[in-house]
Amino acid sequence: MRIIAGTHRSRLIKPPRDQETTRPITDRVKQALFDRLTMMAVFDGAAVDLFAGTGSLGLEALSRGSEHCTFIERDRDTRKVLDDNIKTLGFADRAVVMSSDVLLGVWVAQLPHKPANLIFLDPPYAMMADEAEVKKIEALIARLAEHTHPEGVLVLRTKDGVTPPTVEGWEGPATYNYGSMSVHLYQRPAAR
Repeated sequence: MRIIAGTHRSRLIKPPRDQETTRPITDRVKQALFDRLTMMAVFDGAAVDLFAGTGSLGLEALSRGSEHCTFIERDRDTRKVLDDNIKTLGFADRAVVMSSDVLLGVWVAQLPHKPANLIFLDPPYAMMADEAEVKKIEALIARLAEHTHPEGVLVLRTKDGVTPPTVEGWEGPATYNYGSMSVHLYQRPAAR
């Protein structure tokens, strides 16, 4: 695993120990996603990486110019790898790692930098197959609208074939399919 572009281009990061549960994003998909995000100009503020795993998405955002990233990762072993990746890249002064259940949303009130410009939401694929869990994810996305800048973006990654929820407070989502996965981009309406 590596950083694709920005100040830390081509720097390697540690992969997850258990690739079954963390599903690392491929370089090809990450490149395509971040090319879209670059066109949307969302790297000038704070980012949030939910279900962060080893931090591939949030670290890429920091390399491309995000001022700060808050990583939410509950698994202790995965969080150790995430902490190592942050230190190795020298992002300790621009990153905070919180250990919390993403869907409970307690962490939202504790975000050190808000509103955010960019939010990555990368739940385990099994969650998006469970109707009750999808409702929780939908409620979380709706709540995050209050903590996101106008024109800010939320990226939801799912298994291919999953229909993402339409959520009040967000435009979209625009869906892009990449083999066995899909990326859904939600955007906050522009300020009036």
